[in-house]
Amino acid sequence: MLSVRRIMFMCVFVTALLTASVFAADPNEVHTFDSVKKPSVYNGIITKGTSDDGGATYSYNDSFTVGAEGVDANSNYVLLMVKANIDSSGNLAGETPYSITSDSIVFVDQKVSDDNGEVFFDVLPSEVANSVLLLGGTFSIASKQSPLVLGIVYLGELSGFDISGTVGLQDRASGKLGGVTVSLKPAIGDTISETTNNAGEYYFIGVSLGDYKLTIERPGYLSYEKTKLSVEDTVLYKTVTLKGGDIIKDGQVTILDLSELLSAYLSNTNAPSDINGDGQVTILDLSTLLSNYLVSKTVEQ
Repeated sequence: MLSVRRIMFMCVFVTALLTASVFAADPNEVHTFDSVKKPSVYNGIITKGTSDDGGATYSYNDSFTVGAEGVDANSNYVLLMVKANIDSSGNLAGETPYSITSDSIVFVDQKVSDDNGEVFFDVLPSEVANSVLLLGGTFSIASKQSPLVLGIVYLGELSGFDISGTVGLQDRASGKLGGVTVSLKPAIGDTISETTNNAGEYYFIGVSLGDYKLTIERPGYLSYEKTKLSVEDTVLYKTVTLKGGDIIKDGQVTILDLSELLSAYLSNTNAPSDINGDGQVTILDLSTLLSNYLVSKTVEQ
């Protein structure tokens, strides 16, 4: 992959090439070919943009070639592969389905078109994500604007990798570990969440490659956060044990949590004050809270 310096240079170069209102352009003809080398790490699909033959879907495993015809001969062009919000039909979704930033660029390359007005790029992204392929440049055909949307990489609902793990809860026995919310938030797109079963196990199926923020939380406990979880293969995440006592869910065990617990002391309840899940707020719950007094939620890079 390219260095950050070169990516930023390319961003400036693309900006210089693009016109105003550039994101409404119609796609040009696209040529997409499967690579002979097909490692299992890439397992999405590529959907072409609207082309002369109506578009088609190709298997996607490794590098592929994308290009355009009818562009200016012997001119500079830049191809960007940018993370995008794509619906289940493989179409760009929303008013702003993508943006061009250093964080959203998956692949960037620059080439000069040939004498026949054709330009082709061999794309080998460092990671696979739902993405749009953009070609920036100037075009001799008046009806074509810049950039052209050359194609879309759409992984599909169940195309991706599985993520699983186990969550423990301080002072709770196995069989009482359900109800923990585990969430994955991508850089672009919606957060996906699963809930642990009574054994504390959780499973995500078909997660796209990319970087996610992992959050694990349950009422009555301090949450856990992994700011960057890179998904490049099937993930069996380490066991995380949440510490008890954050009853009001402000990220720290304080006098406010203690007050909340004492107000429910000796009552029969399944509220967050019943930290150990035995159905009553007792000295056991108070002991757990005091053992974590002034402790904050766990955040790991």
